[in-house]
Formats: sequence, structure tokens, C-alpha cells
Amino acid sequence: MKKLILTLAIITAAAIPAAEFKFPGWTCTDKTQFQTQLPLAPNDAFKVECAYMIALLENPPANYAAARQAIEAALDQYQPDAALSIRLTVLKKYPLMMGKWDTELIAFCQENPNWYDIHVAMRIPGAWSVQRLQECLLTDTPENTPATISKAITALVGYSLKGEMTREETKAALAALDIFYTVKLADDKDKWAPTVAKIRTLLERYN
Repeated sequence: MKKLILTLAIITAAAIPAAEFKFPGWTCTDKTQFQTQLPLAPNDAFKVECAYMIALLENPPANYAAARQAIEAALDQYQPDAALSIRLTVLKKYPLMMGKWDTELIAFCQENPNWYDIHVAMRIPGAWSVQRLQECLLTDTPENTPATISKAITALVGYSLKGEMTREETKAALAALDIFYTVKLADDKDKWAPTVAKIRTLLERYN
């Protein structure tokens, strides 16, 4: 009888689905939600995000420097061996997602460049963003997927339409991108053909 009860208990437990991790979201202000999700995090990166969100909700930072301290502490606890580029990405992601401290974030990017700058440059207008976006678009990194590149090209043309680039500057930028991504067609035509098609379609507008 005891064996039967134990077997039924095991079957019942197995039938109950395990709780799945779900990031509460950048706009969530309830730290208990992050506390609940922290032990469910599937990897160190999500643990870091939950940990620093808890810390920042408990003690709202007065500035970006204060926020970085809390983020660094979470990195040291849950991802101490993270490469420098990963640490920089984490430090840049929070203010970008929260829409805070744009000036300080750009200054930090200027002092500490890495691949994530393409996302910062897409979302915060200005001279640095125009220049940095072009640099990132012409740099090979594993993170620069066709989807990201497509969004970045759209952002670049958007800056042109807002008058942050001249017509000549935009045409020159697109021409450089055309050469850079056309070369990639030889390695993976299916992957990069849509990107090249987009660039050439835009180039026609500036010819």
C-alpha cells in the first residue's frame, strides 16, 4: 500500500509542470516578481538581470554611475567570469531599455566601445550615433544578424530623413554598405541577399 501511495505521489508530481522562467519586463516595478523569477532563471545572464533589477528597485539609482555599481555587483555574483564585452553589454542594456541617462550612456559607449553600440546608436539620435551606426554596420560580429542589420539600416536612413545626414553622406554610407554586404553574398547568398536588396533599393532613391 505504501509503495502504491509513493508511486501515485511520484506520478502526480511528474504531472505538475515545473514553473517556467519569465522575465517580468523592464517596466515592472514589483521587486517580488524578480525575486520569484531569479531561482528559475535558465542561465547566468538572466540571473544577473533579475539580481540587479531587485537591487535597483530596492535602492533607485540617482544616476548612471550608481546604476552601474549595482549591475557590476550582480555580474560579480552570478557571472564573475564574463568576458569584458559581455560586461559592457550588460552595463549598456539597462539604461537603454529604461530610456534613462542618454548623455551618460553615450559617453560610456565612447569610452568603452563594443558590438552593443549598434543598438544604442539606433535608438538615441545625435552625431555620435550617426557615425557609430555606420562603423557598426561595417564591422563583422556574430551579433550582427541580418535582422539587426536591417533595423540599423532603417535607423540610419531615418537619421538622414531627419536632417542629421546630408544626401551625399547618406548615399556614400549606403554605397559602402552595398560593397561590404555584397561580398558576403559569396559566403551565404540566402542569408544576405535580402540585406543587399534593401541597400540597393535605398540607393536608388539617392541616385
